[in-house]
Amino acid sequence: MKSKNPKKKLKFYRIYWTKRYNWMDRYAKEYDKYCKSKNNYYVLSAKELLKVANVKPKQRIIDLGCGVGILSKFLSKLHCTITAIDISPEMLYYFKKNLASKIKKDKIKTIEGNAEEIHKFVRSVDKIIVACAFWDMYTKSLLRNVSKIMDKKSELIFNLPALTIDEEKGVIYFFENSFRQEFPKANLYRRIDLTDLQNELNKNGLKFRKIIPYSFYLQKNSIQYFFKVLRVRYPFIFLPDIPYNKAVKICDKIFTKALDKTSKRGIKEEGKIFVIGKK
Repeated sequence: MKSKNPKKKLKFYRIYWTKRYNWMDRYAKEYDKYCKSKNNYYVLSAKELLKVANVKPKQRIIDLGCGVGILSKFLSKLHCTITAIDISPEMLYYFKKNLASKIKKDKIKTIEGNAEEIHKFVRSVDKIIVACAFWDMYTKSLLRNVSKIMDKKSELIFNLPALTIDEEKGVIYFFENSFRQEFPKANLYRRIDLTDLQNELNKNGLKFRKIIPYSFYLQKNSIQYFFKVLRVRYPFIFLPDIPYNKAVKICDKIFTKALDKTSKRGIKEEGKIFVIGKK
């Protein structure tokens, strides 16, 4: 953020996330196409999460920030009960389209709503899994309300790419750093301070149970396709003071230049998976 004033930061995020919901609806179709491509960022991330989650048959699972249904598609094969929650109606449209047969058989329930109001939709749960979205939705009220529906055996499981915990590596860092080289004063991706997160967990009777590193390679062609989706979002993040259409063209130019320097093998994505439980 440009300002260190917490109130100004909060104001910026409120403006940004309001816009974010609008662009989520606008770009849902392109996002859905990308999510069906081979070895894409979101599928690879979901697979890493599921290695850690240890989901068992008949468990009650919340897919929080479900998007177009990548995680739920994997979960549906594990014979568990799934509640999928997302704030974007367009994302849920593609979710329902992609998992129509599962929804028809009552294996999946979908809810359009804000993650912070999770306690209004569900009373109890075995696992809450957030794939590639926790850094977007994290607030103090989210943890407070998640805690209300968890018991001693429940778990909140989410991944954070390296950049979002202030480590300069990975695919998301590659995107941000490309912009920073051209625009040193550009805004940054949101960071989550792990000490602050731990303090908030403590306040709500929660704790870290596990923190597990993960990594995978995202190939160059997948990075190229990935950017076609993210280019809708990036003007809001990095260049919010520049008119949107102009900012998109700047983003395209910067990324093309950066991609030329990338090897065919691609970039190694890194991050950490967090398992949170009750004290």
